[in-house]
Amino acid sequence: MSKIYRLIWNATARLWQVAGELGRQGRKRTGGRRLVAAGSLYLLPLAALGGELPSGGTVVTGVGSIEQFDKHLSITQGSERLAIEWQQFNIGAGNRVSFNQPSASAIALNRVIGTDGSRIMGQLDANGRVFLINPNGVLFGKNAQVDVGGLVASTLDISNEDFAAGNYRFRGNGNNAAIINKGHITAADGGAVALLGGHVSNEGVISARLGSVALVAGEQVTLD
Repeated sequence: MSKIYRLIWNATARLWQVAGELGRQGRKRTGGRRLVAAGSLYLLPLAALGGELPSGGTVVTGVGSIEQFDKHLSITQGSERLAIEWQQFNIGAGNRVSFNQPSASAIALNRVIGTDGSRIMGQLDANGRVFLINPNGVLFGKNAQVDVGGLVASTLDISNEDFAAGNYRFRGNGNNAAIINKGHITAADGGAVALLGGHVSNEGVISARLGSVALVAGEQVTLD
């Protein structure tokens, strides 16, 4: 039997967390189908919703540029490995973030150094691989469309030195922030999708034809 959880915003800790499994009071049956109460997800304070596109981006490793065109944010990557630190990384509904990378094996690491979790409600695409690191949690909403060569979404961090050297060792900070997918994530043929965090849940669709999908809850993870 699959478990049903509520994703809530912890305003004190400023991170996404998963509440316990819903009890009978949170469920309603009708016509043989189970409906789950929306819970706290729709009661978030406006401050927690963040912007409609990532902001405060600074390149810390590699070569790249960031340009915004109305509802479209474009990152052009000039090196095989690029690391950017963001104040926040959200994609609102109807908005798009694109990574233009030099090859399918290129990696763009995006680390959120602000205090809010990430909400991916729009479109994210890349011809290479994308890492999204946010210790405060990541939510892919039900209308999120992610089309990339490969994806790592993690609440565990990786040092710039390990990333530049190709050592993909991720370590946590002891919080219980969550990675939740309710949307549609697609990796290129032979690509990989990895969701890493204190709690990980997939309630949407993840496709990686001839590739691999990993959902890992833990404090330390090394990716091959």
